[in-house]
Amino acid sequence: MRNLLFILFFSSSFWAFGQKSLTYINDRKFNDPTDLLGYNFRPTMMEVRDVKKQNLVPGSYAFGITQNNLYVEGEGIAGVYSVNNINTTEFGYKLALMNARDPTLQGHLKIILNKKREVEALVFLRSNKDKETIFYIANIPSDFQKKEAAYFTDKGERTFFHGDSLWGKTIRPFLIIHQDERVQERVEMKDSISIQFVEKITIIDKTKKKNKDKELKDSLAGKPAPKIDPKDAKKDIKIVKDHYIYVRAILKYQDGTAEDKETEYVIKKYDMKEDRKADYEGDRFLLLLETNKGDMSIFLNGDKAVNSIEFGHKIYYVRGL
Repeated sequence: MRNLLFILFFSSSFWAFGQKSLTYINDRKFNDPTDLLGYNFRPTMMEVRDVKKQNLVPGSYAFGITQNNLYVEGEGIAGVYSVNNINTTEFGYKLALMNARDPTLQGHLKIILNKKREVEALVFLRSNKDKETIFYIANIPSDFQKKEAAYFTDKGERTFFHGDSLWGKTIRPFLIIHQDERVQERVEMKDSISIQFVEKITIIDKTKKKNKDKELKDSLAGKPAPKIDPKDAKKDIKIVKDHYIYVRAILKYQDGTAEDKETEYVIKKYDMKEDRKADYEGDRFLLLLETNKGDMSIFLNGDKAVNSIEFGHKIYYVRGL
């Protein structure tokens, strides 16, 4: 996945609202430390070795990572911790921390990765005076995983060999980077987020109009209007193709209300480009769509399968990247 090269800041309203579900191990891969930025981990269990081990209420503990800070929610450890550095280690990544309000509290957050580069656990140390607390990330339930696999667009699933192969296709993204909020959002099925590409064909029959115009001219000239057998009349038909993008989402507001909104964008033109220096699994092809409200960039791998879509200050990723 492309690195997030923009400067990130914390948006408490975005992360706090509606984030009562768990994060799962297979939600995404973390191939680079920058993939952590803007991500919010919500674990399922906590353990202090030889002291206690307990299940957690979803959303009761959370760890939000930005370039400069770690934002922690949870009884006894809540606070803002400055991130002095993020290092790559044999187990994953390690964030060196300092409490923003009390510089004497210095600790760390270890990000434990499996062989697939997925996060299995977080090990949090508030200060050198405390014990490490292990926070486990949940395995996704098998029945829920099957539902999501059927619903979301997977890596390699949707191919666009050329611009005209867009029409009638729908992308249901799994992860969204909000470039204005500077956070990552793991999409849920109930969010109903989709990007649909539609071709509308209009057939205009000009034959009758031309015949009527000729009858009017003959009448004005005093000539009798000839009788034309419809079978002998030459058809003058014009076919008009218009192309649209429909972006749908259930928008959630801080007052607890929600709105099912679909926005229409008119496609003016589209073009395919290739970056031959890019990796085959990376963003090898770019399908650029010019719309009435800005450009949409569809990034494709070497098989021309969708990796991500960038549009309207958001990057939409398919499942499995």
